[in-house]
Amino acid sequence: LVRQLLMGEGKSAVVAPLLGLVLASEPGTLVVQVVPDQLLAQSLATARALFGQAFFRPVYSIGFDRSEAASTGRVHALLRKLRASVEEHAVVCTTASTVKSCILSFVETQMKLEKLPQRKAVKIRLPGRGNATEWARFADMQRAHLDHDDSAEDYREQYQLEFASLCLQGALLTFQEGVAVLDEVDLLLHPLISELNFPVASREPLDLSPERWELPMHLLAPLLNDEAPRDDGEREWTLCKQAIQEGLRCLALRASPHLLLAIEDFYHQKLEARFREWLLVYLNKHPWAKEGSSWMKALSASDARSEE
Repeated sequence: LVRQLLMGEGKSAVVAPLLGLVLASEPGTLVVQVVPDQLLAQSLATARALFGQAFFRPVYSIGFDRSEAASTGRVHALLRKLRASVEEHAVVCTTASTVKSCILSFVETQMKLEKLPQRKAVKIRLPGRGNATEWARFADMQRAHLDHDDSAEDYREQYQLEFASLCLQGALLTFQEGVAVLDEVDLLLHPLISELNFPVASREPLDLSPERWELPMHLLAPLLNDEAPRDDGEREWTLCKQAIQEGLRCLALRASPHLLLAIEDFYHQKLEARFREWLLVYLNKHPWAKEGSSWMKALSASDARSEE
């Protein structure tokens, strides 16, 4: 059964809080209300006003960022807060960025563990799927063991990564076994603004960078900018601008709503040669563009014919 409510009919103010109240009453169930970043403060205020005055139900806010995964104290606090939410039948308000940051941080932590040059064999018996209470209790035991283990100093980085991985795994399994109430789902799952893909490995330059974006921007500069370049190419820039102004006068180009080519022949007769010269200005500045190359000769020959 699918019900669609229009804006202002009570989805965020009535339906979402009531779902949180009913679902959080089940023992051992984590209820997470996921909202866009800009609606977190409003959702928290609405939930606390309802639960705090009428039902005396706690409402928690959980925030997490990828940069916090390196802090064992921060990931441990995240897991302990989830445990408190389950035990107190609380409603948790968070954002989609927080949930995705937990997933990406866990993946990144696992990758760092695999790349450690020297690792000590550590046998850790995980509590299985379990709930947040079991995972938090197990994390407390591991944290106490690390604090009193003198040999941990030699493998401090490994122990920290394994502890962070343990806490994040417990948090993700708690999320998986809980219930998520998605508010404004069209924004949370939008394929263009949602962080569905995020790099976790070392940064590598793109192929043909930076020429792959510098060259198109150079060609478009006379069409988009009014100020002439301060380095070489002032003559070519002026010829391009003069050709554009000529096209506007003879209505071969239109200035509204933006610069448009109305007559294709004008481009071949006037603009093409001027922009070819402007292209040569960029190519002559780079060592990989050799004067003796065949395509550079073709461009120069075309310019000579156009001048005649």
